[in-house]
Amino acid sequence: MAMDPVTNVRRKEPFITLQEVVPIVRLLDQVHTRKRMSMGIRHIFAKIQEWTRLMSNHSMTQEILDESRVLDHLKKFLSDDNAALWRTKAVPEHIIEDLTYLCQKWEFGDLGVLARRGLRLHGLNGLLFPDPDWPWKRSADFFGHGHLMNGQTWCFRAEMMHDGAHAPPIAGIYGTKKEGARSVVMGLHDEGKEHYYADVDKGNTIYYYGTALPRLPDDTEPTNIKDLVTHRVERITKNSRGQGPTNATMSLFTSYRTGRPVRVFRSFRLAKIVPHRPITGFRYDGLYIVIAPELVKIERQIYRFKMERMTTGQGPLRHSETPLRPENRPSRKRKRDGS
Repeated sequence: MAMDPVTNVRRKEPFITLQEVVPIVRLLDQVHTRKRMSMGIRHIFAKIQEWTRLMSNHSMTQEILDESRVLDHLKKFLSDDNAALWRTKAVPEHIIEDLTYLCQKWEFGDLGVLARRGLRLHGLNGLLFPDPDWPWKRSADFFGHGHLMNGQTWCFRAEMMHDGAHAPPIAGIYGTKKEGARSVVMGLHDEGKEHYYADVDKGNTIYYYGTALPRLPDDTEPTNIKDLVTHRVERITKNSRGQGPTNATMSLFTSYRTGRPVRVFRSFRLAKIVPHRPITGFRYDGLYIVIAPELVKIERQIYRFKMERMTTGQGPLRHSETPLRPENRPSRKRKRDGS
């Protein structure tokens, strides 16, 4: 059993067996022999998808990883030498992404799947934070995909922190004024309240709101209501007190000027009408380019940024799936030795 770092309660950790790991070797070989778009190869793709889901829902052991040699087979199938095969056989991009995610995760040494692994409670507020001593923590201080895969999901923001996806525990923008934004999280959208950032999500196009200056004591205007006056677009206009945007907002302006892509994560806190909203948790949805900033509220320096998803270098938006929480799922009893 694994100790839950938050509740200090031991939970049954589901482990994969050798018999469940090895079928992928035969399935990958059959991709070579089945005809493109045939019922046979579609069946193989469905079986591979079932296998990746099973692997993502159960912890691996080093013994089984070594004995099965599954990493060798995955690396061979995912190598650049097989890129022509993927195209010839019309291998779905989500299968390549899922296999790559497992391959990179296991090769890195992170063999567990419990959602709260590597986390601990911090302070009196009860927020989850990464354990600084967790051996598989990664940094989010990079631009582009890095080690992340399109469609990758997390249950908690703290998981995104220790996986090197998005560094801040609460803030929606991660970046610097000098270098630009590395990532943003599409977040809270509550039409029942007057004070929220009304991010607009159209899938491959989003309209993301930067952060606002602090509200003055006599300011009672709702955050989500635009100024009646139309401001100049694609430029910074200071307010009546000579104040400009926050540093977080400035990082998006820098991304607009440089054209450097920004990682976009969707949150379950998006409006329920949004088709790509995760049911729970958070999902990585790839790289977007900032193409048009717009000033919507001058006194609080609130800017809205139009962002377009890149059409190359990543697969399409993934279907909204619930992040895996295997510690809450029933599972038949498994032994670590794979027997």
